[in-house]
Amino acid sequence: MESIKKISIVLIFLFSFLMNAQAEKSSSYFSNQLKYNTQQLQGSTTGDLQCESQQTISTISLKQIGNENFVNIEDNYASGDHTVYQIGDRNNYQFINYRNNQSVNLGVLQTGDGNLLKITGTNTMFQNLIISQFGGAKMSIINY
Repeated sequence: MESIKKISIVLIFLFSFLMNAQAEKSSSYFSNQLKYNTQQLQGSTTGDLQCESQQTISTISLKQIGNENFVNIEDNYASGDHTVYQIGDRNNYQFINYRNNQSVNLGVLQTGDGNLLKITGTNTMFQNLIISQFGGAKMSIINY
């Protein structure tokens, strides 16, 4: 009976150690360090996959904690990085860029419930821009 207790304690310790080793690294919201569970999308966003010279690379990092969160990113021409964190319920982020082909590096943090951020178009102000919405039921619309 004593040996069964010791074996079960060792197994529980090993199991908890393995679970902590698999935990996602999250040092801060917008750090420059590499993150786990990110995917890099490679390909031409113009729909022409045969032309290698116009190939753009975009990285989208998305973390949603909560229920009924929504993200819509339509970036037809530009390359760049989108980092989106939604913490809370019913948060909505929309980024629509139809004409501009400059690189966009954008970080968005929405905490609380019922936040809406809609961005239509970009300009040079979107280089390394960070937008944060705190609280609940806030709406921001940026048109360019």
